[in-house]
Amino acid sequence: MDKLKRLLKKTPPVPLGIAGALLFLLLFSTAWTLASRFSRAACCGKSLATAKLAYPYLERMAKKMEEKYEGLKVHTYCIRNDFFGERITVSGLITGQDLMKQLKDQPLGSRLLIPCNMLKMDEDIFLDDFTLKEVSDTLQVPIDIVKSSGQDLIDAILGVAGPNPTDIDENQMKDRRITTA
Repeated sequence: MDKLKRLLKKTPPVPLGIAGALLFLLLFSTAWTLASRFSRAACCGKSLATAKLAYPYLERMAKKMEEKYEGLKVHTYCIRNDFFGERITVSGLITGQDLMKQLKDQPLGSRLLIPCNMLKMDEDIFLDDFTLKEVSDTLQVPIDIVKSSGQDLIDAILGVAGPNPTDIDENQMKDRRITTA
């Protein structure tokens, strides 16, 4: 783990795209080896929504977690970009109306998890000006915003705050994951 931390400190910032996806996969793999907690709240099921580019990777990660944690159910949804066009395959350009239209009649479980880049920076608003609350109310499920690290994804799926949940205060929790409920 110390080797990984030293490597990451020496690594220059990675731009979004393929390199960002590879870094995400590396961080997920590292966090995966450290995951040892499972909240019974996760048994109710969760849903992940992402775009076409990341979908196959997130689907594999979700299946891997279901295999490890008995009773865990993760629905993974590939959201087509109708707003900007189907050729747009990144999650950062998915809109609230695309989410609502495509997830309306789907089983979503107890929470819907979406990546932080689906929202405008530092706002709870999608690119089409739908609010996080509007989408949550329409889909009738709380939405958690997951930051771009493998550990945050694992924690969100398992329903845990992080490596030491009792040591995380309310402000730190809000910084890690924004929730509508």
